[in-house]
Amino acid sequence: MSGSDNKEDYKQDFFYILFKRKWLIIVISILGIAGTAIGTYVSYPLHKATSKIRVRSNISQEIVLFNDLYQQVPRSTNILPANNFIEVAESETLARELVERFELDKKLQRQAEDPQDFREYFWYFVDELKYWTKKVIKYPYNLYKEYIQGEPPKESQPNYTEKAVKKFRNDMTEINNIAESDIIKLTIWGESPKEAEAISRQLSNLVIQRSIALEQSTAGYGYDFSKGEVGKARKELDLLEAVLKQYKQKWDISKIETQQEIKLGELDDVEKNLRSVNAEVSSKSARLDEGRRQINEQKKMLTSLDSYQNLLNENIALNVDINALKAKQKEYESARQKIKAALKALVERETELKKLVREVDLKEQLFNQLSSKHDKLDVQRVSQLSGIDLSIIDSPTLAENAEQDWPDWYLNMGIGIPSSMLAAIILAFMLELLNDSFWTPGQITKRFNMPVLGTIQEIKKKKKHRA
Repeated sequence: MSGSDNKEDYKQDFFYILFKRKWLIIVISILGIAGTAIGTYVSYPLHKATSKIRVRSNISQEIVLFNDLYQQVPRSTNILPANNFIEVAESETLARELVERFELDKKLQRQAEDPQDFREYFWYFVDELKYWTKKVIKYPYNLYKEYIQGEPPKESQPNYTEKAVKKFRNDMTEINNIAESDIIKLTIWGESPKEAEAISRQLSNLVIQRSIALEQSTAGYGYDFSKGEVGKARKELDLLEAVLKQYKQKWDISKIETQQEIKLGELDDVEKNLRSVNAEVSSKSARLDEGRRQINEQKKMLTSLDSYQNLLNENIALNVDINALKAKQKEYESARQKIKAALKALVERETELKKLVREVDLKEQLFNQLSSKHDKLDVQRVSQLSGIDLSIIDSPTLAENAEQDWPDWYLNMGIGIPSSMLAAIILAFMLELLNDSFWTPGQITKRFNMPVLGTIQEIKKKKKHRA
């Protein structure tokens, strides 16, 4: 069998199924279109209001508060602060505040308890159907708890505030960051133009206020921390200053330079006297050696007793002088060692003094920096100065008679009509796939490889009408 024959068979089968299931297709299509129309009609009309907020680092604030640490950095397209403020805008606390301010919970309660039009009645019965369906499903479990565990089921009252908050966060808000920018877009869906506009404006203001409050709270924490650190630095500075004062008083550090000059003068005098004594000791030692040599010669010669006696007396006097000079030499050397030790102690005290002075200077600088930051954080804590610059660059303005943004009849029906027809056709073909009967003579020939001699048309018997 050729490809053209297969195409003809498929085409014939397709139109056969369409014709055979025409009423099913028509009914399903009409039901789908009607369902789309009804669903679009009963949907609450919503109006869209969009605000745009630019989020940037407050460069002026950084320069004012931290001019000694500030360095301008290149801007990045991935603006993280905007993502942070999206989290603030999507917070449950903010949603609850808006629900209470615009009484969205009371509006939801009124729609649930006192429906006033077809749309509200429709959703009222949908909610009732959900409630009774859940109750029927949980009925066996409730019986088990009541009769087996002895815990009768408790009827919980609806919490309209929680429902309104959940609806607001899931259905009424659309908050995102515009790609490759530092702008966040806040979109509110409201049942009236003025409601959407008012909530959008209020949400933008609350996001800015809450963000500034968070910045001020952070500054408050920094203020409290710096306050404690300033107190600690003040105590440490006072303690070091007291230690420095005691050290100066103990060693009379105020005259350390004069003391060094005096000791150096004394050292010069001692060393001068020591050199003189050393020279005199050397001279007398030489004379003593000469006298001893002459005495030895006199002993050998034995010429004059008087000369010998004089030389002997002279040597004795030289010995006495030399011993006296050596004693004085030891005294000068001891004095020199003491003066050098005193000079070394003065140097060590001067080094310790410099160390204490340096520590006092560092503590004073730390105290001054902390005091400066403490004062600046105090300014930020009580002012509207923030590290983030938030500004509304687009605020919504909707007219009273503005057309609804949702539901869109053209969009819904444009999708619903072809979708309903396609679903009906697919259903028809699915039913035919479950049908094992033959549609055409060609199917019998394909299945059993037997020729078909002829077909007999179904003849429906007509009912006779009585006259």
